Amino acid sequence: MLLGSDDIYLLESYLISNGNYQSLAAWKIKADKCLS
Repeated sequence: MLLGSDDIYLLESYLISNGNYQSLAAWKIKADKCLS
């Protein structure tokens, strides 16, 4: 099963790591990598 562009909502979990919110800048870097 491959993820498509409609599955971007799954990246929301990157905002929380070990029970702590991460910076939006760090999340954007990870999200941009997933889109390319």
